[in-house]
Amino acid sequence: EDLMRVSCTSLDIPYAILRFQNVFGEGQSLNNPYTGILSIFSTRIRLGLSLPIFEDGQETRDFVHVEDVVNAILRSTFNDAVTSETANVGLGQPTTILSIAKMLSRLMNSTIKPDITAQYRVGDIRHNHADISRLRYSIGYEPKISVEEGLKRFCDWVSTQPIPEDLLEKANAELKARKLMG
Repeated sequence: EDLMRVSCTSLDIPYAILRFQNVFGEGQSLNNPYTGILSIFSTRIRLGLSLPIFEDGQETRDFVHVEDVVNAILRSTFNDAVTSETANVGLGQPTTILSIAKMLSRLMNSTIKPDITAQYRVGDIRHNHADISRLRYSIGYEPKISVEEGLKRFCDWVSTQPIPEDLLEKANAELKARKLMG
């Protein structure tokens, strides 16, 4: 961001720096355990495995559908009102990890229940959601896809994909080996 800001300012080029929240949707990688909990949880549900939830499940994130992110990018790119600013791109609402796991399980017609592990990752932020007022003001950005609708679309797409290997234990072992998980 600093390089963009300094370079564009010195060359008198307008810019927009967009900070994406937890982007999800149809087409995302299901094979990489680092791409987010929706990939991890959907794979584990399809394999009949438990859904381990860090901490107490009440930590929050801002889940934004990829279609809303693309809309924000296009509006920022082709709108002269966005000049030299940094803005958050999200749904603008916090959603607990526990509620995401329950919703995903329900939408995938699974009886698998979340498993609160009380484990944690060093450096994780407890609560995070975007203030999207800057984009609302400058380009009229308004997310259109609710978490529930986005998850339904994601689940419909996931059901058409091959079931990937579950790599969660491997990823967690790596975090523990590096002393990044307690």
